[in-house]
Amino acid sequence: MDKLSDEKLVILYQKGKREAFDKLTERYAEEVRRFSLYLTKNVEAAEDLTQDTFLKLISGLKNLRDPKKVR
Repeated sequence: MDKLSDEKLVILYQKGKREAFDKLTERYAEEVRRFSLYLTKNVEAAEDLTQDTFLKLISGLKNLRDPKKVR
């Protein structure tokens, strides 16, 4: 799954493959965490914001009509 595009991972996730979402999380968690830390200047708040971001992503991906829009 490492070499699959984000678009393909989204499609797989929409078809019920949980590991596809895990891969997306693995790809982007550190980038989201760093940006969250930049915004909050607080490690705990950045962790919470990162978790909230991925929770929202879960629900958003289920309803996404055009997987090319992910990034």
